[in-house]
Amino acid sequence: MAKIFDLPNGMPLGMMEQGFEEVEYLLAPGSSLLIYSDGLAEAANSDGEEFGVERIRDACSSKSLTPELLMEGVRSFSLPCPLNDDATALSIERDKI
Repeated sequence: MAKIFDLPNGMPLGMMEQGFEEVEYLLAPGSSLLIYSDGLAEAANSDGEEFGVERIRDACSSKSLTPELLMEGVRSFSLPCPLNDDATALSIERDKI
């Protein structure tokens, strides 16, 4: 089941010297965490419709989701338009033990 964590907002990394609020979450054994940049959710198709958080959440319901598959889905959605922002996805998995 996909869960979206409510995280504090702040300036992007490297933009300014300032402190960042830290948040800790404990991943249950066998769980995974997907971290992505806003460029994925904000990727738009030729009608101006954004890929959006809901499509990312839906993609996370697949146990076979990888960052590469998510990126492929975003690029396919936005074709023929190029991505206008950074597009980054990172997956972290915890062992089942």
